Amino acid sequence: MAAFAFIYFTVMLGFLLFPKLLLTYMKLNGTYKKFLKRQTSILIYIDSKCLDPKYQLNKFHLLFLDLEFWIRSSLLRYLSLADRPTVFYPLFFYGLYITIGPWFGGTLIYTGNALETEQSIRWGWFFLYGIYVASTWMPLLDTYLYCLFEIATSFMPLIYYLSFLVTPSRYLYSKLNSRLQYPIHQRIFIRILILCIVLYHGVNVFMIGIFYGIQCVLISPGKTWFWIWSCWTLWRWRWGPVTEIHGWRYSRRQKSPILISSSSSSSSSLSSSAYESLKSYLFGKGEESKDGVGKEQQQQERQSLLTKHDETVRGKGENLGLGLANDDYTRRRKHNT
Repeated sequence: MAAFAFIYFTVMLGFLLFPKLLLTYMKLNGTYKKFLKRQTSILIYIDSKCLDPKYQLNKFHLLFLDLEFWIRSSLLRYLSLADRPTVFYPLFFYGLYITIGPWFGGTLIYTGNALETEQSIRWGWFFLYGIYVASTWMPLLDTYLYCLFEIATSFMPLIYYLSFLVTPSRYLYSKLNSRLQYPIHQRIFIRILILCIVLYHGVNVFMIGIFYGIQCVLISPGKTWFWIWSCWTLWRWRWGPVTEIHGWRYSRRQKSPILISSSSSSSSSLSSSAYESLKSYLFGKGEESKDGVGKEQQQQERQSLLTKHDETVRGKGENLGLGLANDDYTRRRKHNT
C-alpha cells in the first residue's frame, strides 16, 4: 500500500498536476513564451556544447551538463504535455478515477452449482481497495498489488512516452545532434518496446474476458477503455507534432521535406513546382536541358526565382529547409549567378 501511494502521488503530482499548475500560472502572467524561448535556448546551448569537439570537457563536467539537460528537458516535456488538452485531461481524470471508481465488473467469484441461478452473488466490482460482491465489501491486499503493477507498467510509461511525442525536437536538440531530425522516441527499437507493452496489456484484457466473462471486458473503465484510448492516442501522435523544425515537416510516406504554408505566408511560400525548379537551379550542374533551353535563359529564370524569394528565405533564416546556413546560401547564390 505504501509503494502504491508513493508511485501514485509521484505520477499525479510530479508528472501531471505540478506542470499543469505551473503552465497555468505562466500563461496567466504572460511569461510562458519567454520561459519557453529561454529554456529552448539553454537546452540547445548545452546540447551543442556537449557535442562540439572544440569544448574539451572532462567526464564530470559532461555528467553535470547531462544532468542539467535531463532536468530542464523533462520540465519542458511535461509542460508541453500539459499544454495538450486532448492528451492531458484524459490522463489526469483517469488518474483520479482509479482511486475512487471500479476498474471493472464481472463474475469475480464463482459460488458453485448450488447457487448457479443467483447471479447477484457471482457478480462483483473490482476496486483499488478490494472487491464488492453481493452487497458485501471485501478488502483485499491483492487489489493493491494488481493496481500497482498496472500503474507501473502502463500509466507511467504512457505519460513518459507521450511527453516525448508531443514535444518538438527543435526545443531540445541542436543541429549537431542527430536526434533533431530523428528523435530517439521514433527509433525502431523504442517503437518495438512500446508495441510489446501495448500487446501485453491487450492480452491481459483478453485473459480477463476469459476468466471473468465478456461483460468484464465491456464494462471496464480502468482497463479496457483506457487501453483503447491509449492505442488511439499513440497512433494519433506516432509522428509527433505536425510542425517541426523551422516550419518544415517530413512526409509520413516520403523522406523529402514539405513546406507548411500558412494564411499569413501563403503569398510568399513556394509552390511545389517552383520549389523543384529552384532546387534544380541551385544544386544543378548548369548544363543545358533536354528541351533545348539555353544556359542564358536558365540563368535569367534562376535569378528571377532567387530575387523573388530572397527576402523570405533570408529573413526567416530557413534557407528553404535544406539545412544551409545564411553564409553558405549566399555563397552558393553568388556562385550560381
